[in-house]
Amino acid sequence: TGITAELLEPDKAQELCLTTSEALALGELGVQLERMFSGPRDIEWAISKGKIYLLQARPITCLDSWSDFELLHEFDGPIITDTELLTTANVGEVFPGAITPLSQSITLRSTDLAPRQGLPYRPGYYYGSSVVTSSYHGMINILNTMLRSVGTEIQLADKVIDLAIYGHLVTSMEYFKLAIERNGSLNSLGKISLVLKTLKDIILKGRVVRRAKKLTSEFVLHYDSHNTAKSLYSYISKNLSTLAKVAECHGYTSRVGLFTQIVAITVLAEGNEELTADHYHDVGLLLSSCSEIVSAEIPIALEQLLTVNSSLVIGSKAAAFCKVVPSKAFEWLLKIVLLLLLNSTISSINTAIAVSRSLN
Repeated sequence: TGITAELLEPDKAQELCLTTSEALALGELGVQLERMFSGPRDIEWAISKGKIYLLQARPITCLDSWSDFELLHEFDGPIITDTELLTTANVGEVFPGAITPLSQSITLRSTDLAPRQGLPYRPGYYYGSSVVTSSYHGMINILNTMLRSVGTEIQLADKVIDLAIYGHLVTSMEYFKLAIERNGSLNSLGKISLVLKTLKDIILKGRVVRRAKKLTSEFVLHYDSHNTAKSLYSYISKNLSTLAKVAECHGYTSRVGLFTQIVAITVLAEGNEELTADHYHDVGLLLSSCSEIVSAEIPIALEQLLTVNSSLVIGSKAAAFCKVVPSKAFEWLLKIVLLLLLNSTISSINTAIAVSRSLN
């Protein structure tokens, strides 16, 4: 094998295998190799008769490997301070899981710009993102959105915003202090200006809704005609202006809807700053009386689907349906419907044949 093993005397086994001059020569060789290859090297060497022979030199791959933290936060948005407040509330319903790089650079970017156009102007020396990426998830920057225009104390309107965004009360005076430190407090003139702007938005909301419907009906993205990712990406880039308009309409209607909730709950609270169980009950009755709510159509559609499917997946098929993977449920139901239609057609044909024979 080319390897010879020799037993050393105990005294020699305790000695260093390299002399001082040999160690210095190896160190000099390592520095020279690092300069030549522009990085540290993993080398194998041998010394014979005072000469150093370089047998192998390769890069140390583990030095360039990414840590789990770096991989998790690679595409994170910029964080201004250590006390930044981020939440997945509201935006997590639209982006429930990890967001792809394409969606981060396009869809999430449009979602970030839309609310900025409707927020009060605040001069500053940094870019205050409204929606950022953190751990591959879309998150709302609370200090730059919900707490961008606050007073010195928590008001009923702030609590209503909490209910609309989070579903429960979240904002505390600690958050308020952080918001005031960054954005300042809103004086009486600023509050009046904000209300007037919102009233203007309410008056013009019909125009915005019509524009959104027009965009929805006219825009068609022919993605099937592209065979390469580059051409599809270029086609998407050319239509980004439409996405920006849609995001603007969404932000506009969301602001108007939130303001109407603030007004309604303020009236129901009858001057009380603290919301009680009775107030929540009144709000529930009010919302249940609303019609033509897009979000409310989803549970209604699911209920109708359940009613229809209850007659399809009966008996032994019900147990089989419960074992179907959710991603395959639609295909499974489609097969059942087609099978029922086929059986119904065959039954109709047999009935027609029987009637024909009886007439003959």
